[in-house]
Amino acid sequence: MAYAYFYENLVYQSIASNLGLKLEDFRFLPGIIPLPESGYELFALLDGIPTAAPVFAAGPDDRRFSGIYGALLQSQPDSFIVSVARANYENEKYWLPQQDMEMSKTPLYTPSSASISAFIAGGGSLDYKLDSSAYPPPSGVLYPCYPDIVVDQPFRLFNQIAQSSPFVFRMRFDRLVFLPVRPGGWFSQAVFTQAYASRGAGWQTGPGTVTWEELFGGDGILKYVCNGVLAVSGIFLELQSFGEYDSTIFESLKENGGTSVWPYYLGESNLNQDYAMGEDGSITITTTLPSPEILLFLIEAADISALTGRP
Repeated sequence: MAYAYFYENLVYQSIASNLGLKLEDFRFLPGIIPLPESGYELFALLDGIPTAAPVFAAGPDDRRFSGIYGALLQSQPDSFIVSVARANYENEKYWLPQQDMEMSKTPLYTPSSASISAFIAGGGSLDYKLDSSAYPPPSGVLYPCYPDIVVDQPFRLFNQIAQSSPFVFRMRFDRLVFLPVRPGGWFSQAVFTQAYASRGAGWQTGPGTVTWEELFGGDGILKYVCNGVLAVSGIFLELQSFGEYDSTIFESLKENGGTSVWPYYLGESNLNQDYAMGEDGSITITTTLPSPEILLFLIEAADISALTGRP
């Protein structure tokens, strides 16, 4: 993530360390979203293709991994394992029933929404505290760096005063679980690995095909794949900023009922947000999103070698 997000990285690094993951592999959703009840929405998300950017925003018109893989299959020279892979790719049991013929087909993935719900019940918890006085920021760092989508004026004023002031941030997730993302039976790792290793030798051309360079070259489409998903439940966040605030800003924050709390974006209907002003002029914002609601927090992106078993 960008160097300017110094304090955000400290928070996210605490999550990465708890899970035994690398911060640079995190891809953040534009907003922390409720766990979809429908597989169509969840699997469409997992079928997206991450980039090197820290935000993962897979739109309905973006290319999907399953579609790219289908073109890869059509590009392979005929062989027994390719024929089997093509038959599995066309097998309807590995896809959700198509609801709209104008929309892309939705392939099956694991985990499903049901399995995420089951696993999070036995997930671990996470407690974290960040006192900015213990971490002098590098020059040019702004705090707090609210998401660009937040344009609420009271939060802008709060932000401006906070930039040169110490703060304390506390975070708790009652439950969190990280689960690996794997494509269903429509995908053949053997064929994918063979195609990757071939460097394009013998690939077929024509309608519906793609070249090795288009996929894996220097500017290729497939640099990363979705490799895992983090779900959380029971969120407590407390941000105390020791800036010198006046009652006008404090009342504006309360009246507007902001939908963002540093460093996340939360806009759920059952979000509870409380404000308190100390005698020293500090403002404390406490945000809770109680269980049992489950939220998708982020996805892990892995280098394409995760699908090929090659370094």
